[in-house]
Amino acid sequence: MNMRLIPITPFKDSRGSLKKILKKSNMSKDLNIDEAYVLYSEKGAIRGNHYHKETTEYFCVLKGSIKFAMKGFGKEYIEEISIHEGDNIVIEVPPLTAHAIINEEDEKAIVLVLSTREYDENSTDTYKEVLY
Repeated sequence: MNMRLIPITPFKDSRGSLKKILKKSNMSKDLNIDEAYVLYSEKGAIRGNHYHKETTEYFCVLKGSIKFAMKGFGKEYIEEISIHEGDNIVIEVPPLTAHAIINEEDEKAIVLVLSTREYDENSTDTYKEVLY
């Protein structure tokens, strides 16, 4: 598996909970985050279906659940994992790993994404590869 699952431990008290999604100590390299965004995905919505030459991305389900597919560069097979908001997992997707998300549930999925590169539609970093 090319991706890495990073467990997170929420802090809980009488006010609720706090989840530290990413800490420098959890990152596989000394990477800088250039962009953060939130995906809101309706039932049946597919996101991604691409890979990046240089970008590392981190995904965390904030609400609902998703099925996450990935395929390493030059690999023949697709790996899948289902992630629910209560799993307290951050998915790290390194460069050259095709990835896609699908929401198969009735509830809207909300996913936080952190990226080591700011998206630029004119960039040559993103390449289409259909997994779903």
